[in-house]
Amino acid sequence: MGTVTELTPRRNRRLDNPKSQLGRVYLVMRDAPGWLQLHEIGDAILERFERMDSHAAISARLRELRGHGVTIASREAPGAVGTRPHQYLMMSGSGDDSGGAA
Repeated sequence: MGTVTELTPRRNRRLDNPKSQLGRVYLVMRDAPGWLQLHEIGDAILERFERMDSHAAISARLRELRGHGVTIASREAPGAVGTRPHQYLMMSGSGDDSGGAA
């Protein structure tokens, strides 16, 4: 079973700025058709924005999105023996009011 972390927003800041790493992760997660692993988020960022963001950076931005009040669900995905890959999903209705200036 997955977990859902929901925090109250820290700042009133635009999340949909593709020039920022946070914005790229937000836009990919917002438009994702389903659950994504870190490498899939990275591939989508590269394809869509022609930027390469590391898996560590993407993971940090997912945590940061939670701090902005966006609900990100996480669950373990089936993986090779000895691995525990995670998948992430932005819950609908969260983060729609990005408000404020970048």
